[in-house]
Amino acid sequence: SGACAALLPADCTDNLACSADLCDGAQGCTPNQPAIDGSLCDDGSPCTALDACMNGACAAGKPLLWAQNIGGAGDETFQDVTPLPNGALVAVGMAASGSLGLQAWLTVRDAAGGKVVDQLYGGSGDDWFHAVAARPAGGFVAVGRRSDAGSKAWLVGTNAKGAIEWQQTPIGGSDLQAVVPRWGGGYTAAGNIDPNKGRVVELTESGGILQDLVLSGPQATLVIDGIAAAPSGGYWAVGETWKDTNWADSDAWLGRIAASGALAISKAFGNPGQTDYLIGVVADSGGCTAVGRWSPTAASSVWLVRFDNAGTKVWENQLAGLANGRGYALVGLGDGGYALAGAYKPGADYHPLVARSDALGNLLWQDAPELAHAWTGLTVAT
Repeated sequence: SGACAALLPADCTDNLACSADLCDGAQGCTPNQPAIDGSLCDDGSPCTALDACMNGACAAGKPLLWAQNIGGAGDETFQDVTPLPNGALVAVGMAASGSLGLQAWLTVRDAAGGKVVDQLYGGSGDDWFHAVAARPAGGFVAVGRRSDAGSKAWLVGTNAKGAIEWQQTPIGGSDLQAVVPRWGGGYTAAGNIDPNKGRVVELTESGGILQDLVLSGPQATLVIDGIAAAPSGGYWAVGETWKDTNWADSDAWLGRIAASGALAISKAFGNPGQTDYLIGVVADSGGCTAVGRWSPTAASSVWLVRFDNAGTKVWENQLAGLANGRGYALVGLGDGGYALAGAYKPGADYHPLVARSDALGNLLWQDAPELAHAWTGLTVAT
């Protein structure tokens, strides 16, 4: 057509960690522009983690206490982690176990990362734990799914060495995703039950079932992914609800469950034709804060959102700069802020991310190591 057309953009990369290298059509390359504060970088020290750009320089992150890859040649994953009073951590998930397929996995690591307990549980089907809570007198309560005779919700109480003291498999095809201490003692677990409804199970300390609730969402299907005890009694619950039973086009779900078991609040938030959900939730006297995925378009963002006691949104924030992000775990901090963990997908693989916000959801820092996995659990070490 007689016009000059550019084929390839100019390479303006200066290979500096904390500079935004721009190419302007009129000015050409303008390297050494400060990167956005909180952008990923590496300060070169093997003894720090969560390094981030600040004022154009790479600032050292937090001291790295220890890091371990745990597992064998098969598929393993941790789903949840909880701190213990002595500084140790208990984590649960699933691990490949030869001809038995996947088995539920519980491990305890001391304050230096040393192995204290390492146990597999299950039968001939694929079994797993999604969440764990510490018992006041020592030991653990883990919840998930057992499938050696059909899919069943599975609740297991162990002693401090991981030996099973009691277990429950309530009737109905089901999976439990979360467990928290119950007001007045015992535990409350949440998940889903066939056909397409939410489930909340309350237990005594010794594993007796006090209440087994089946909850309907505002749409065709409901899965409860997270639950938190409300200071005034009852629970806040979050998850996802689908418009039909084809498991497409999900909306994020927020629920307030009264101490009686009645569903006092049930709300859906979403974008047409997209996948939105909430997974992690923490509660206080003013309401609750949750984390998950928000998808105005096919590209999603980590979504941090605050609700008052009426279930009305107070504020919300989406983490910028992380393609196809989603949040999986949330912890409330002593200063009123939050820490969250999750994943993002810049290419073919997911990478883990961790971030810190203030009490109003404003991002203070974020880090996303270039590792091919996701972080699904988070805790504050004591």
